[in-house]
This record gives sequence, C-alpha cells and structure tokens, in this order.
Amino acid sequence: MAEMTRTSNEYETIHATCLALTCAGKQAGVLLLGGSGSGKSSLALRLLDEPGFGARSDELIRARLVADDQVIVRNHGGGLVASAPRNIGSLLEVYGHGILKLPDDNPANVVLAFAATHVPRDGVERLPEPVQMSVAGQSLRLHELDFGSPAAPAIIRSLLLVTWGHLAFLEG
Repeated sequence: MAEMTRTSNEYETIHATCLALTCAGKQAGVLLLGGSGSGKSSLALRLLDEPGFGARSDELIRARLVADDQVIVRNHGGGLVASAPRNIGSLLEVYGHGILKLPDDNPANVVLAFAATHVPRDGVERLPEPVQMSVAGQSLRLHELDFGSPAAPAIIRSLLLVTWGHLAFLEG
C-alpha cells in the first residue's frame, strides 16, 4: 500500500502518481500507488504517451499528469480531489534518465475516480472482490494491477469506463 502522511482529517499527502484521464468532455483522476521503483512513473509515462480506447470507447481517452511522487488528496464536498505539491506539478521521473519537465498545461486539480496499486502479476487475484481504501476520511475504490503488464494502460482506461458506467463487471 502507498505510504501516507496524515496531515489533517481533510487532506493527506501520499507517495503516489496521479493522472487526469479525459474523454468526450469528462475528466477523472486515478492514483497510482506503490513503493519506490514499482513502476508508477513508468505507467504514467505510458498512459501520457499512448491515448487509447479502453475496452469500449468511441473516443480516445487521454492522460495528463497531475503529480508524480507526491500527491495531495483533499476531502472536498464528499469527494476526493488530488493536486500536486508546489513546484512538482509538471515534473515526471523517467527512471534511469532523469526528471522530465512537461508543459505547464496540466490540470491543477482532479476529482479522483479510483486508485490502482502495483502487485506483481503472480500476486494479482484473477477475480477479486471489490476493495476500498481510506484517504482523507473518504473511501476510494482500489484495484490491484501489475504496472509492468503490457495491458496495464488499457486496464486503467477500461476501469475508468467502468467508473463512468460505460462498462460493467459481471456480478458473482
């Protein structure tokens, strides 16, 4: 699970990467959780570089960086809003190469839809029960995912479509 630093009942600073995913005028955030070297930034770079359709979308789902390495999550109006700490909003670590400075047109805030945590492939349950995590006093859906899997970006986009009600998992 992500390392969290509780700073109040209304917000937390989390060791994570956050992306805003947009499609057809909608936007939602995803938190990528995992320890150092787990592939959060690499998966973020893949999502930034590779817009896609998920399992079913008529329009491309595009990603924009909100924050890398540290994310501030606030309880706002019953939802969770993520933003970057000062001075890191457009910076992305490219492992083995350095810190990449992205354009400053990234979203300042995004309402979170779900979180994904890195689990090695052999540790991912095939048909898991829904899991929730608590952040800033609110519940957020948590999915396990092998961030290094070739399908990881498509899985993230498909989970977004599930969150928006465009796709659904079978029950039972």
